Amino acid sequence: MKILIVNDTIPFIGGAETYLHNLSNALNEKGHEIITLSEKPDKEEIFPHIKKQYFSKTYPDKKFNCPVSRYWNIYAKKKIREIIKSENPDVVHFHNVFSRLSPAVISEASKYKPTVLTVHDTRFDWPKFMYLDKNFDIYPGTFGFKCLFNGEVNPFMFFYQYTRNFLYRRSLEKINAIITLNNFVKNKLEKLIKNDNIFIQPLFIPEMSDLSDAERENFILFAGRIEYYKGLKYLIKAMKIVNEKFDIPLIIAGDGKEKKELEELAKKINVTAKFIGKVKHDEMLKLYQKAGIVCVPSLADNSPMIIYEAMSCGAPVIASNVCGIPDLINDGIDGFLVKPKNSEEIAEKIIILLSDEKLRKKIEKNAKNKSEKEFSKEKHINSILEIYNFAIEKFKKKNV
Repeated sequence: MKILIVNDTIPFIGGAETYLHNLSNALNEKGHEIITLSEKPDKEEIFPHIKKQYFSKTYPDKKFNCPVSRYWNIYAKKKIREIIKSENPDVVHFHNVFSRLSPAVISEASKYKPTVLTVHDTRFDWPKFMYLDKNFDIYPGTFGFKCLFNGEVNPFMFFYQYTRNFLYRRSLEKINAIITLNNFVKNKLEKLIKNDNIFIQPLFIPEMSDLSDAERENFILFAGRIEYYKGLKYLIKAMKIVNEKFDIPLIIAGDGKEKKELEELAKKINVTAKFIGKVKHDEMLKLYQKAGIVCVPSLADNSPMIIYEAMSCGAPVIASNVCGIPDLINDGIDGFLVKPKNSEEIAEKIIILLSDEKLRKKIEKNAKNKSEKEFSKEKHINSILEIYNFAIEKFKKKNV
């Protein structure tokens, strides 16, 4: 099968791009041919699992940043039509095309080929990428005029985002099969679009047999962007409580605009927090294997790759009970769920795990077993290929 994978960017940037490469590599191993379309990067990279890369521009000129192109990218629309004509792919699999390639590529490709789209976040509805209101709490509704009247977003941003969302959601109704990572996003989509072909398919973890089992060390690990929505502030405050009983450091892997502020907070409340900056992926996996506990205190998060990777390494995970995270963790069985912004509860769960080695070992074992059973590469790729075939049949029936 020849598969055209479409994403705003191809280089490794975040969780979506990591998954895109894991998926492409796994499909390539199965004998499928992968070609891609993305915005042209500043520096092109060669990926052995991608046979050919195509690029589209977003603006007429780099110096002319035209917002209209983000609504409807005519350059990307023309490019995907040319690729379909020359390459004749069996299926087109879209990922994040909201910011650069725009809904235009979905609308155009749907005319000629079976289409699949994986929804990685909530930009189809919420302007801030996640359902966080002005108080950084989960907003229960969907993006509409109530948000404007409540002061969640300024008037210019509201109309800009509302129009983009409308175009994006209308394009989703043309997709033959939509993949979401969890029930949270599926339920939101079902309220907003007319498309009954929505599948839930969690991410997967490639085999990591090259990593030997390591002895767990005495530290708590946080990994990710150091931004307000990741909730690191509440973990640092939790460590103040933990350190009253246990002398254990917090290792923070990642970078972001709140780094300096949080370094000062840790110093002020006398918490041993080591900021080690960005870490290469293979080194990050080793950290997961060594960490005593991995904490994901996000205020909002869809389906963090951090949780998949930590569980696959057998690390006990404490994570916020928000968005799609409850689909990944069975509370008290293979990890712990806590309320967002609740330093006391985070501290309580850390102390429980540090105090009860038998429970900690049980959670480590259950997490690893769950990862091998539910997040395996083989299971995931078989499901993806079934969805591709479903989309192909839907397209054929629609175009008879």
